[in-house]
Amino acid sequence: MANIAAQVYERIAQSTDMALDFNDKYDCEDHCTVLDSLSKDLSQLGEELALRIELEDRLLTAMARR
Repeated sequence: MANIAAQVYERIAQSTDMALDFNDKYDCEDHCTVLDSLSKDLSQLGEELALRIELEDRLLTAMARR
């Protein structure tokens, strides 16, 4: 299990960073004026979260086999 955790941890951490960056960029309450890249950014975030879920599933499966 430690091997799988080591393999996926960095990638999971990257997805966290991406989500935080997205939040920082678009958490502008009522003064968001630059929304030109929102669609692209949402798409990338969605893909990143889907990958993260797959990685977390791999980790949970490894833990259950233990």
